[in-house]
Amino acid sequence: MHPHALFFLFPYSVGHGILFSYIFACFFMKEPTYRSALSHGWNIFWDHKLLWLFGFFAAFLGQMGLLDIITQLNLAPKQYTMYEPISNLPEIIAFIIATVKALPWDAGSMVWSLWLLIFFGGAALLLVFVSVTSQGALIHGIGQSLKGRKKKHIDVSKAWHAGTGHFWRLFFLHIAKKVSLFTVMVIAGLAAYSYGMSGAPLDAGLFYAALILAVAVGVITSFLLIYAAGYVVIEEYSFGEAIKAAWALFKDHWLVSLEVAAIMVLVNILFAIVSAAVFLLFVGEMAIILAGSLVLSAGALYTGMLIFGSLLFATCLAFFGSLLTVFSTSTWMYLFATMHKKGMKSRIHHTFARLLKRR
Repeated sequence: MHPHALFFLFPYSVGHGILFSYIFACFFMKEPTYRSALSHGWNIFWDHKLLWLFGFFAAFLGQMGLLDIITQLNLAPKQYTMYEPISNLPEIIAFIIATVKALPWDAGSMVWSLWLLIFFGGAALLLVFVSVTSQGALIHGIGQSLKGRKKKHIDVSKAWHAGTGHFWRLFFLHIAKKVSLFTVMVIAGLAAYSYGMSGAPLDAGLFYAALILAVAVGVITSFLLIYAAGYVVIEEYSFGEAIKAAWALFKDHWLVSLEVAAIMVLVNILFAIVSAAVFLLFVGEMAIILAGSLVLSAGALYTGMLIFGSLLFATCLAFFGSLLTVFSTSTWMYLFATMHKKGMKSRIHHTFARLLKRR
């Protein structure tokens, strides 16, 4: 394996010091645009607690912004390929065929297998429907809150019906995103695998070109999904019109989009730290309970507290996931509405303009 192939993991770690310094500078600038967006995201979450349920299910679709693409770029295993199952496809197919042949195919087993297939398939389809609809309902509710300066009441029932009405357009937006990301990730993964195996200069060039392509397509696709979803739900655009409008909005505000995405990455890191702290508290609590139950020979106490602690931990994770989804969606939709109606200047552009004026 060529050691330089480890560079494939760079998106998660490059330039952290510069990134964090710039993000904090954005927070403390006099212009309130970004702070207003973050404040709006928090106010939506805290003032409209009925949206938490929408946020919980919408979280299954992934976070808006760069976090999704960063996560996928860091799925590289030891072989430096994004989708290792592709290289092992013959073995996987052979394993599936052998497993199917080994199953008892009498009438009772076939009925039971069909029932399980229908049950889990139906559950998966239901989860997809509820997740996409919840995202549409969440965006619609946020859109209601953006109308006027005063605090607006969000009609949850109306938001849910709006989510169901926009289901197919949102669903195909997510399909388009997944297909584009999967395609570039496979290309980048195969290039990384080839480079890791040979280390040849030509393979190195193909690897870096594929990496740049994957990052660029992933970033642009993530932003297009955000803006297109806003156009679909808030502005009632058709699927094609939403993509065209989203592309135009991104071209006019590409630097703003990157700046906000960097801030949201930091927010996700902070949430991850809080979640890790909660997990450590959970582990410590379980260790104390285990030690106490061993001393007292109270196995039932340990079992009961383990179940209770697990449920409490799962509830905390669901809360954090819902909070992050509602917060990030509210922030992005606030910025989307601002960029769509008024336009927005980049903080970097604004800073350099001020420096040039002083000179």
